[in-house]
This record gives sequence, structure tokens and C-alpha cells, in this order.
Amino acid sequence: MPGRNEPFPWAGLIDIGAVTGFAAALLYTAGWSYAYHYFAQFQIGLLGIAIQREYFFLYGFWVLKAHPFCVLLCLGGCAGLYFLLRFFWQRAQAGPAEQTEKRLFRLRVAAFVGGSFCLLLLFIWFSWFGAATGRAVFEREQAGNFADYPRVKVWLTGKQNERAEAWAGGCYQLLLRDKNNLYLFLAQGVKNRMPTEIIPSGRVAAVRVIPWYESSDECR
Repeated sequence: MPGRNEPFPWAGLIDIGAVTGFAAALLYTAGWSYAYHYFAQFQIGLLGIAIQREYFFLYGFWVLKAHPFCVLLCLGGCAGLYFLLRFFWQRAQAGPAEQTEKRLFRLRVAAFVGGSFCLLLLFIWFSWFGAATGRAVFEREQAGNFADYPRVKVWLTGKQNERAEAWAGGCYQLLLRDKNNLYLFLAQGVKNRMPTEIIPSGRVAAVRVIPWYESSDECR
């Protein structure tokens, strides 16, 4: 058991590695939640698209940028909890020797339970921040007619049908492309969640990206 003059035992808990790992986990959680709820507006799950994990950290920074005050408030609460526990630890050591061990043991239990609860709350909050940001970004892009996504013309191999002719018309916009599929959507006339059309990359013969200033009257 610790002695009366034992320093506050945070050296093994608060170090550069632990803080960096914890911050990265929170950032990843916020970014994953952002991507999940954003692409859910296009009827796409994250398991169906190949997003590199590094992008989740980028999305996480977008979430922090969208909610700076709330994030600082959460981190400030963690710092306040640390200094509060430190104050009680020093106060417990100042009591009678026969009561010091009991007080320090109770403080350890309280720190473990309270710290675990605060960590859980932090992950829940960051997940909520990511979800709210993802939905807000989708609504903002929808109000702007998804100007950040280029229109494309897609030609397929093999037998053509009505869908192939529509994809080659140049009215669809490119959501994303991975090694397996091409994801297109048509924004005109859709007010809620966006239906997405998935084309296997093996069927794509050619893709032409159309600048916005070449917009066609047929796509308006």
C-alpha cells in the first residue's frame, strides 16, 4: 500500500503514449460515425464500400472543426476530473496514518469507476458529434445540389439497356469509386435520402467526368 508521502500515481496513466492513443481513438470514433451516417443518406453501408481507415481520422477532424466548443468542453471536463482526483489524493495523504490506506483505496475505486464512466461518455459524445455532423453536411450539400460531386457519363461493355443509356446521358453524379464498384446518384427530384446506383467496375468500359459549366438542360 502507498505511504503517506507517496506522489499522486498518474505517471503510468497520463503519458504521451496513452494520451495520443486515447485521442486517436476518439478521433477515429467521431470519423467513423460521421462516415456511417453520411453514407447512410445515400443508402450505402460502410461494409459495402472500401474506405481506407486513414480517411476516418480526416472525417474526425471535420467533426472537431464543426463542434469546437463542445469538444473543448468535453476535454476540459476530463482535465477537471484529473485535478479533482489529484486534490482528493493529496488530501487523503494528509490525514492520520491509520486512515490513509483506507482513504487511498476508496479513492482508487472511485477513480476507476468514475474514470471508466467518463471514458464511456466521451466515446458516446464523440459518436453523436460525428453522426450530427454527417447528417448536417448531407443536408447542406443537398441544398446546394451536390455541387462538389461531378457529373459523369458512363459507358458499359456488352449489351445495353435503358439504365445503361441513362448512365451515358451525363445527368448522374459520381459519389465515389473503389476497386469493385462505381457509385452514382441522380439528385434531381429527391428530397430525402438519396438512392444510389452501383455499377460493377468490370462492366465499365469508359467514364467521362463532365465539368459543371457544361451542364445540360436535360439534367436540370
